[in-house]
Amino acid sequence: MTTMILKNQIDRSLNQCSRVVISIGTNDIMIMESDSAITDLKVLIDKFKTTNPNTKVAICAIPPQYDPYLSPKLQQKINQDIDDFNSKLHNLTNDIDIVDCNFTKSMLMADGVHLNSSGIIYQRK
Repeated sequence: MTTMILKNQIDRSLNQCSRVVISIGTNDIMIMESDSAITDLKVLIDKFKTTNPNTKVAICAIPPQYDPYLSPKLQQKINQDIDDFNSKLHNLTNDIDIVDCNFTKSMLMADGVHLNSSGIIYQRK
């Protein structure tokens, strides 16, 4: 995404938006430390702000996972990593807004990872 922003390959009408909400997932949380993920996110935000200086950025906190195929111990570790990431996300900068949706298990699909219609509708409120 950072490369797409630098090359202005993201929808050009984005430059006319007053606000952009970035919703990120948990794929990298399982293989990347939260500090590295936050560093990468900072780079993405900086690049975005350079190319879209008049657009206010908001980022959604990551929801916990309840993957029924993972062992409880591994699931607990992943959710601790998600909590750690979200905590660091709240400390990023005053220049962006953090949207904490207070996700619950009932807002996730049966896979325990992806938002269901309740989670998506909740985000749009």
